[in-house]
Amino acid sequence: MPESSRPLTYPVLRNLISHLKFPKRKEVARRVSSIRSVEKSIPYNLKSVQITEDYAANCFILWIDGMVIRFDRTERQNGLVRIVTVQKSTIDLPETAINRCLDYYLNRPDLHIKQFTINRAAWPLKQFFPSGISSMKIIVGRGTERSLKQFKDVRFKRVIVDNSFNDSSIFALPMVHNTANLSIRSVEMQNDELLNMPLNSFATVHSNFILNATFTDFCLKLLKLENPEIGTSFTGHSFVKNFNLKRLLTVFQGRSDTKKSMWNGRKSTTIDMGDDKELVITYNLTGTVFEPKHHVTATILKKGSSVDRIPGIVQNLVNVFNGIRLT
Repeated sequence: MPESSRPLTYPVLRNLISHLKFPKRKEVARRVSSIRSVEKSIPYNLKSVQITEDYAANCFILWIDGMVIRFDRTERQNGLVRIVTVQKSTIDLPETAINRCLDYYLNRPDLHIKQFTINRAAWPLKQFFPSGISSMKIIVGRGTERSLKQFKDVRFKRVIVDNSFNDSSIFALPMVHNTANLSIRSVEMQNDELLNMPLNSFATVHSNFILNATFTDFCLKLLKLENPEIGTSFTGHSFVKNFNLKRLLTVFQGRSDTKKSMWNGRKSTTIDMGDDKELVITYNLTGTVFEPKHHVTATILKKGSSVDRIPGIVQNLVNVFNGIRLT
């Protein structure tokens, strides 16, 4: 029998199906009924899954590795949606069709998702949330934190939060702060959710601020941590034109463990945290004269990472001495 006409063995077929992209895999299983049982037994390794609430278009979108399913909400009657895919569009169905679709595609025992994104949407299912996720990104929208509050035992290796609400409670969720790697970008918040959030691991926090206390209070929070991770940082972004760095750092100037320093080629302020760590505060200015952007970063580093800064007059004398050539 020629090699080209030999039937596929089970291991070869299983390997081929596992390497197909998600839309092509579903299409092959739909057209070839004899491999459906094999296809269902093979774990799904998805690169990217995203759910989006599009308020402008009044629709809910599910995106799985290039496969797009859109649920258009009808204007004639609330509670009805129309499912739109590349192949077809359905008649008006109850809005529970979104739940059934998410449950069908994502509620699988051997499902692994590299990047799962919630884009300004509320998770509609109350009894189920995907667990085999490597990286979770949450773009906070109306009702996002309320829909995730019940999933207290779900954990991820990495969590990214993009918050544009000044009264959000997203940082109180265990799935956010109980992660190995946390990255946050937020506006200045009226409540204390961000300040009171536990820091149990490596975290990188970016927040816009107008009040100096927004930055200094979080620095004091970092100083009180019992066993902080090296590299944990808080960056405050201020767009105030009359921003004054000295006024910002006044709260630290009376401390005996504070010193002027240099780190990574920039002037900095270093606060000794005891043990083998120190908090280094640096400043950077970007933007234009009319629209300046001030960036102040507090980073936990290994002790000795920054060096003492020579006073200005002494530095000038050193520069003059170094400029003299002996003849």
